[in-house]
Amino acid sequence: MTACPADAIRIDPQVAEGRPHIVARAAPCVICDDLECMHACPSGALQPVAANQIAMGRAEIDVARCLRGHPDDEDCRLCADHCPIGTEALEIVDGKLAVRDGCTGCGVCESICPTAPASIRVIANEGL
Repeated sequence: MTACPADAIRIDPQVAEGRPHIVARAAPCVICDDLECMHACPSGALQPVAANQIAMGRAEIDVARCLRGHPDDEDCRLCADHCPIGTEALEIVDGKLAVRDGCTGCGVCESICPTAPASIRVIANEGL
């Protein structure tokens, strides 16, 4: 937890069976340059991998709620513009938001989404 420069890693006995986790809306993983949490993990639960191999989860879009393509704000692109992985993870195609295979589940898109609740949210991979 202390190694995370974004202060994103949380531990709560009531969440994720008490295992470290991220609450994207509060503080997402920013896929920092040094991937410090992986190197500092004392249990070995986090193994160092390249940024494009991180697999915390995957973003899902609530198309009905998303402002992208909505008549009131068809130009919203905050999630795509702030994605630390870029178009390998999140891209606007034919005016619509698309989640790509490169999505790491970092949660930046969910944290930056202006709708409440967020129109895009991360679904954690099983076992996380």
